[in-house]
Order: sequence, then structure tokens, then C-alpha cells
Amino acid sequence: MKPHLLLLTCLMSLAILSGCATGHPVNVQQELDVWVGQDTDRLVRSWGPPDRSYNFKDGSTVLEYERNRIESYGGWNRPQGSIAVGTDGSAIGVGLPLWMDEPRIDIRRCLIKFETGKNRVIRQSSFKGQNCAYALQKLTPHQ
Repeated sequence: MKPHLLLLTCLMSLAILSGCATGHPVNVQQELDVWVGQDTDRLVRSWGPPDRSYNFKDGSTVLEYERNRIESYGGWNRPQGSIAVGTDGSAIGVGLPLWMDEPRIDIRRCLIKFETGKNRVIRQSSFKGQNCAYALQKLTPHQ
């Protein structure tokens, strides 16, 4: 292959791969702030009832939505193209599991809070946790 065609092919491959790798990160706080100024009934109609809520003496309320995601890793592994051999030397199968890695489970949590005034209008939103961008996909507002 000619050097300039090789260079062009490499550059095009990099451009395509970088386009796949760069997603649009979700700005969680910006997505939640869309609800500030909205009535809580509209939020509940869109996201469903909160997991928890608390009413203060002054008439304000905190609505909490919690989303957890369990991710598991590990399990059966095998070398690429491995062959299991029987006692008589015959091939039993290709790619059979040969060993087991120790499984690992991670729980990713997200807690989203909305604070309202006594007029039931959302005045503030907040979140904490490492799963909030994923949680927003599950709680997409239908405004």
C-alpha cells in the first residue's frame, strides 16, 4: 500500500473510532434543574411516586428518588480458541470454560432530591451517587 493511502486509512480509522468513543456526557444537575419552578404533581406524573418524602412544619417537602444498579463481573473464562482434550486424546470441544474467576458485584447508587415550597412548586434539586446519569435514563421526564 502506498504511504499516503496508509496514512489516509489510519486517519479515517482514528476519526471513526474517536466519534464512537466520545459520547455526550449527561450533566445530571442541568437535567434536574429543568424541574425547578414546576409543580410537584407534574414531576410525580412523569417519574411516578417518590421512594420517600418528608413534609416539614413550614409546609415544604422533600421528594426522594433512589435508583440502584447492580453490576456483576467475573465468572467463567477461557483462553481464545482453547480446546478441551479427552483422556484418549480426542477433542471434546472448542472454547469450553476452563476456569472460574472470583465473581464481583458492585452496587451503584443514586439519590435524587427535590425540595418544594409550601405551594408545592419545586425550588431546588440535588443528587449524589455514581449512578445518576444512568438513573436519569430510567426517570426521563415526559414534559
